[in-house]
Amino acid sequence: MKKKFHPIIISTITIHTVMLCTQVLLAITLFLYLRIENPKTKLETERTTQLILVSLVLLSLFFGFYIFKKKIESLRNVKVVKEKLELFKKACVIKFVCIEFTCFLALLGYFLTQNLSFMILFGVLLLFFALQRPTILSITNYLQLSNNDLYE
Repeated sequence: MKKKFHPIIISTITIHTVMLCTQVLLAITLFLYLRIENPKTKLETERTTQLILVSLVLLSLFFGFYIFKKKIESLRNVKVVKEKLELFKKACVIKFVCIEFTCFLALLGYFLTQNLSFMILFGVLLLFFALQRPTILSITNYLQLSNNDLYE
């Protein structure tokens, strides 16, 4: 009989995939809207807007990874595998939300200024988000579990 991954692992990967698809669909919709409608909504304070949004992106990334690291460190003391996986899932969701927020900020910057550098920033952040997908290797390393612990 084929082993199945623990449902918590499957749900964590599903959450990541749904969040990734949502970002891509939003970006495509926004890009097409701005290309079809071509609104002239460039801000007069474009440099200030860029500085604020890029600062928020960096702060959000730092904040997300800081919280993730602290939550992972607190998992070292937990002995029950199911509880460890639940707490790992919560830590991952916090990290995903912070990275997704940075992607939304990049799209907001593109919408407000129509500067393609924000779309490039979005692409880089989206790639970074995609690379954060929880894998079996990362889960076993973070939680110090064996591969057998990840199956039902």
